[in-house]
Amino acid sequence: FQICAMFFSRGTDFPQNLNSMLLMYGIAMSFESLRDNGAVTSDERAFYLQRPALVMILLGTMFFGGLIAMAIGCVEFFQAADIDLGWGITTFGLGMIALGRQQYDQYIDVIAKNP
Repeated sequence: FQICAMFFSRGTDFPQNLNSMLLMYGIAMSFESLRDNGAVTSDERAFYLQRPALVMILLGTMFFGGLIAMAIGCVEFFQAADIDLGWGITTFGLGMIALGRQQYDQYIDVIAKNP
């Protein structure tokens, strides 16, 4: 869907392809957020322990970006009456928030195990 939206969309096909792309990304991020928090690579563990301020900034940006995407999706859904694109943007934002929450839980798990 991403390749279709970027390279092969013409005229009115672009919003439909963009909607499909955002829906798939949102659903994929939501499923990715269900993974085990204990499965952390040594590189991720080192990053969490060496740069906790940067991790919190990245997580805050992810949550804030998800909220902004959900707000834009709701505006598209209710104000612009573009229901399809509204669903796609809202699902993408919700997926970002779910993935951010999983990353936060993973960060807290690493910090708790390494005082």
